[in-house]
Amino acid sequence: MIGSASTALNMLTGGYKPPVGFYFRAGLLEQMALAKASGAMGAGMSSESKFQEISGISMSLDVEPLIEGGNNDFIHQLPKQAKHDNLILKRGLVTNGSDLASWCYNTMLSGLTRKIIKKGIYVELMSPGSIIPLMFWSFNGAYPVKWEVSSFNSQESAVVVETLEFVYETMYAIPAGVVSL
Repeated sequence: MIGSASTALNMLTGGYKPPVGFYFRAGLLEQMALAKASGAMGAGMSSESKFQEISGISMSLDVEPLIEGGNNDFIHQLPKQAKHDNLILKRGLVTNGSDLASWCYNTMLSGLTRKIIKKGIYVELMSPGSIIPLMFWSFNGAYPVKWEVSSFNSQESAVVVETLEFVYETMYAIPAGVVSL
């Protein structure tokens, strides 16, 4: 619970340390379910779930200003709906087959001649050195809107980065202690 007495005590006594954002994984929810069912969740991270960077985990609330006639002291700010940024996943280009990339390619190349298949995507912030998730995000009703490969440069020896960008309908965040493998 945010703002609880135990949280404040942990912060004062040095018992709580905010997590670092360098150990994480992401992928399709259906793949996670299959791995969980087969007992392979703790077996390590496949190239499918390893990402260099994840961004766009955010929500904001749109507001509409309303000026009340005769009241010049302030403007009412009426809430509208929540909106999300696009979820962006970056990783080294996977060349040995990727369900996530195949879904992106197929969606982009369909030319809207076929129905867009929406899927669920997960992001887990992991505890360093273990397989214990500290935080779990579920992005439901997602589909790809952009696929990009970084530029090639003969003057540099840099990893080729694949960027996958998704829109989604809903996002759920589940904190530590509630997440279970």
